[in-house]
Amino acid sequence: MGLSRLIGFSVDIAVSVLYSVLFVLATRKRVKSHGALGLIPAVLTIMFFLNTAQLVLQGVDIYRAFFVWSNVPGGAQAYFFDCSNGILPARDAILWILSFITDGLIIWRLFVVWLCNVYIIILPCLLLIAGLSTGMVMYYFTIGRMLENSMRLTPEIDKWWIITLGFTIAVNLVTPGLIIIRLWWIARKVGVIGSRSSRPYKQIAYALMESGSLYTVAATGHLVIFACGFYPALWMSGCILPTIIACVPCLIVLRITNSPPKQGLQLRYRPSCTSNFEVESRVHISDARQTSIDCPKPPGLEVQDSVFRPWSTKSDVGVGS
Repeated sequence: MGLSRLIGFSVDIAVSVLYSVLFVLATRKRVKSHGALGLIPAVLTIMFFLNTAQLVLQGVDIYRAFFVWSNVPGGAQAYFFDCSNGILPARDAILWILSFITDGLIIWRLFVVWLCNVYIIILPCLLLIAGLSTGMVMYYFTIGRMLENSMRLTPEIDKWWIITLGFTIAVNLVTPGLIIIRLWWIARKVGVIGSRSSRPYKQIAYALMESGSLYTVAATGHLVIFACGFYPALWMSGCILPTIIACVPCLIVLRITNSPPKQGLQLRYRPSCTSNFEVESRVHISDARQTSIDCPKPPGLEVQDSVFRPWSTKSDVGVGS
């Protein structure tokens, strides 16, 4: 277990360097919005500090295991199985906080992509609330095990851990799936799919990046490893998972803000005659001059040059070029 944790910590350092680059690039983008949307840079900053805290806690764990406990019988192995160690509950708390924040941001992205449709986020929100509830139960047993300094509550912790991770994976299957469906529908509606300027593989990569599918893959892989009982790989993936989760919001922000104004179009759409406002959707196309040929104007859409407003309460759907 000690060697697995050491390898996981080393890999997490490398992933954290990449995450730091993504964070700097994402926070350099100016998010001009109002209300709650102005909190996006602050949320990214909080997640960065939380990930840094869990990395520091991992470093303290490694130091204690391999240096402080080097002369204790069992060494690093005995240290990592010491239930009275308070670092593990702290790391677990940071992991689940990062997880639930990322879930919330992805659900918000779903809300924006679907033109502020409240009904489309009901199921993801219910799954998120269920995950929060089971996560609190799991953490209650985690604190109880630390206070008792025994393995008696470990089966209960494992049971609620699987349930909580299951709800998290459900959120990250439903939400990215609905985002990808919406992006595909927009691309099909404006004629991007199948056009000469479209690049299918690039569009798929952009859709996966914008929907937060990396989080889904990482969480599912972690659960599969646990189900297979391959604990060395589980401990390594547990070290890396928080940083991967923290990367997802940065990737989403970079994707939706990485469209130069000259290469973008605003599609202004009035969803119904009773609406008093206009909903704007961005379609990112590599060659704006070709859009008159490859992207016929659907009924009810007005195409006009404009500057993209990321994270707007009006839809800013990005379709990859």
